[in-house]
Order: sequence, then structure tokens, then C-alpha cells
Amino acid sequence: MANLNKPKAPVQHFPLMINPLIKEAIPEESNFMTFKSAVAQYDLGNFPDYILENYGDKTICIFEKDVNAKSLEIDALFLSDFCSGVVFLKNLSVDGFFIQEETDYGPLVVVMGNFKAKNIFVSGADCYFRGRVEADQTLVAGVYNHGELNISGIIEAELILSFDHSFTYVRKNIRKGIVLGLSPSIDDPEFQRYEMQDVLERKYYLASEDFICIDKVLKALRIGLSLLKSSVILTPLEKRLLKAKQSNTRKADLSGLSLKAIPQAVFELTDLTELNLSFNYISDLPEALAGLTQLEKIKLMDCEFQQFPDVLLRMKTLTEIDLSKNAISVLPEALANLPDLKKISLYKCHLTSFPQVLYELKSLEALDLSYQEETPGLVIDKPLPKLKILNLSNSFGASIQALLPNLQKLNMRNCSLKAFPEQIKACKKLKSLDLSLNRNIPAFPVEIADFQNLEELCLSLNYHKPDNFEGWNALPKLKQLLVQFPGHAPDWFLDILKIEQWSTLLIEGNIENPAIWREILKRKSLKKLAKVNQFGEEVLDIEKGRKQLKVV
Repeated sequence: MANLNKPKAPVQHFPLMINPLIKEAIPEESNFMTFKSAVAQYDLGNFPDYILENYGDKTICIFEKDVNAKSLEIDALFLSDFCSGVVFLKNLSVDGFFIQEETDYGPLVVVMGNFKAKNIFVSGADCYFRGRVEADQTLVAGVYNHGELNISGIIEAELILSFDHSFTYVRKNIRKGIVLGLSPSIDDPEFQRYEMQDVLERKYYLASEDFICIDKVLKALRIGLSLLKSSVILTPLEKRLLKAKQSNTRKADLSGLSLKAIPQAVFELTDLTELNLSFNYISDLPEALAGLTQLEKIKLMDCEFQQFPDVLLRMKTLTEIDLSKNAISVLPEALANLPDLKKISLYKCHLTSFPQVLYELKSLEALDLSYQEETPGLVIDKPLPKLKILNLSNSFGASIQALLPNLQKLNMRNCSLKAFPEQIKACKKLKSLDLSLNRNIPAFPVEIADFQNLEELCLSLNYHKPDNFEGWNALPKLKQLLVQFPGHAPDWFLDILKIEQWSTLLIEGNIENPAIWREILKRKSLKKLAKVNQFGEEVLDIEKGRKQLKVV
């Protein structure tokens, strides 16, 4: 609370310039002084340096006693050539609305005590509320990236909204309210992020932009209307569980809900075949999960597991397990007890070697060991007879030293290969092969002509053309070609046009020479052309490009 016993700074009197609306809206006695003087006079707490610099010499209005007002239009009252802000040293109570509407800027607002109103709307102002903040209906905690709202105390409201705004608060202090626009955290998993269409009346938001209609919201707040739907509003968790119960798909998607544990209601869905718990804060699975005796697929990506969940080893019906992005370094030997396991994803885990138990999974068809956080030596030196899909990308030192006769899709992007992998020459069922970002492959073997089923090929083009590059021309089913190169296209880039079959070209690199684009666009069979980067692909308009470059 403010210290009223400090030696008082001189109060400034500007009787002719005082906004008469202030006295009309707030009958309590007020003083005016520079913000610098107010900081010296009262204990207002800490402020960022830019606040002290921006407002230090500007005049603000000070209320030393509790304030009660009917409604407050903050910009009209405290934003003028004379006044740049207001400080309420004790409690502030507003029967109706407290609205600060201007988005690009606004007055400085400091409330040292508790603050209560029916509706609160903060936009472009710098606001510091040091005590409890209560809104009977709606708290709009910023809708634009100008200004700042800082709430130190407990927050309670029927509805809390904040979009693209600097809103500082303590997550555990949100004791009541449906929240839109803020993200949950591990500290308060019950704090769930709702979707607008599930919460707001349709007229108050733009579905196409995922944003509120500010004018309509302000009108509603001024006349004391709630923005919430009149129908029953389900929490995101309740909505997902209801969908799982009512769906015929027998699937439950509880991903991204900040759960620390599996809700008890899940164990009542005894006919579930798929369960997605990814992107939660779950670190352990209860024994009750084994009661889902029909569960076939479970996704636990990006949770908090330090080791393989023990209960999964007793769930014989599992065919797919995804534990990607967890700190798992070892797979238990009992994993071999899952006879029907066909797919396992361990992307971005902490493996340092190829888990030997994987050789015991006789039904294994798909395996993802890409992007291990450690520097592993993923050496496959025993057969995996049913394996169809293998992803070893970004695993430096990965090596295939055994036959994989049924392999159809192989990704060894950025594995520091020094030569074309010897053992994959015999993978005659390959449909997709990614060897990009392996820039030291000097030659392609004549056996690539045996890849008669290959449809997708990803390669890096170095400044020196690999021997037998033309061997790829012998592949009758090749449809898609991705070429990656560092910097600019090598001089021999147009040799890719000699590979006759492909109709889709993805380019991961920079081509500035219009002559190269012109030659690409001359290809009659070209159906798709795109630039590729880490964010995805940009599909180019082939016909538009042909017109621009005058390609007949």
C-alpha cells in the first residue's frame, strides 16, 4: 500500500486547466503533481525505466482515499495535454465499467489497493494494479501490442481475455474465470485455454481472424452485458471427453491440455482404441490404463517421461506407441512382450545406441529414431524383416549394416554419410528415399537402377556432380524430386532435367538466375513446383511463371 507518511512533495494547482469531467466522475478530492514527485512522495512500487522516463515530468492525478465511481472512461478523464495519468492510492470500486479504449497509447493508471468493477477493458495504456482485481463480468486485459498491464494480486472474473498484449500476472493468481488468449503452464494445469466459438456469443468475435469485435464488445461492456454464451459452457477437457464418448471412432484426443495426470473419466471409456495425450505435463502412467483392453494406439509426444512407462509393457493390444520428445534413453527388454507392436516413434529422445530389443519386435513396420538429443551411434546390424518405414534423419553416424528386404521409405537426411549406404542397394521395394544434406556422397552405384518402385527422391546437389547421377533416369515410377543445395545452384543443376520421369520438383535452395527457372518451366510434364525451407513449402504458380518468363 502507499506510504502516506513520507514528507509531502509540493502539490501543483492548475484550477483553470483541470478537466471538469474528473470531478463529475469522481467526487473524491484529488491532487495533481508530476509522476516523478508522486514516486518520491508515495510508495508506488517498482516501475520499468521507460515508465519513469516517459512519465517522470508529466502531470498525473492523485486520489489518496478510497474511490467509488459509477463508471470511468479513462481516456476522456486522464489523457489530455495537461494530465497524463492517474494514481489511486487506496481501493478503487466502479459500479459499472472501467474502460481505457485507445489502442495506440493511453494514460498511466496505477491502482495501489484492490480494484473492483463490473467490466474492465484495458487497451494501449500502461496500467499497474497492485492489489486484487475483480470483474463481475469481463476483464479485457489488452487487445493490442501497445501499452502494458501488470496485475500483482488475485484475479477473478467471469471471463478473461487478452490478445497480443504485454500482460504480466502470476498464473496461480487467476482464481476464477474462463480464459481466452492466454496459454496454460505446468504450474496450473487446470488453467485451460478455451476457444472463442465455445465461449462467446457469435456477434462478439470474428471467426476468420480468431479475434474479438472490439466495437461490439465495448458496447456490451458499457451497458453491462455478458459476452458469454447463454448455453452451458464446457471446459476444453470436458468438450474433448464428451466428443470421445459420443464418437463412433473410439478415439480420445486430450493433447495440449496441460494435464499432469490422466483424468479419471478416460478409464471409463473402455472401448477406446486410440488415445492421444501428447503435449501435456504427464510424467507417469497409472496401472488403471491397462484396463483399456482394446487400446491399440497411444500418443505421448512431448510429455515429461524420463523412462519408458512400465504399464505399457502389459498392454498386449498396442500396435503403435509414440514417445517422441521425451527424455528416454533406454528401452526395456520387456518391450518384446508386445507381439502386435507395429510402429514406435522415439523422435528427439536421448538414445545413444540402437536399442537391441527392437530386433525382437517381429511385427515392427515403422520406426522413427530421428533427431536424438545425444550423439548416438545408431547402427542397425541385424535384420528387421517386416520394417517398411525407417527415419534416422539428423542422427550423425547412423548406419545400416543389415538387410531390410521390405523397406519402402527411408529417411537418412543429414546423417553425415560419406558414401551411398551399401545395404540399401538391395532394398528393391523402396518408394521414398531421402539422402539430402549428405554432401559427401561422391557417386551413386549402378544398383540404383534396381529401385524400380521409387516414387520420391531427395538429394543434395554439391558443386561437384556425383558419378552415375544419370542412373536415376532408369526409374520408371519416379514422380517427385527434392533437390537441396547450399547457397546458389551448382553449375550442373540443370542436369536434373535429364531425369525424365518426375513431374513434381521441390527446391531447397536459392535460384536467382532466370535462365534456370526458364528451363525448369519448359518441362511439359511439370505438375508442381515449390520452394522448400524449414517452415514448409511455397507452391509456385507454374502458368504464371511461364507467362512472366515467356516460356512457350
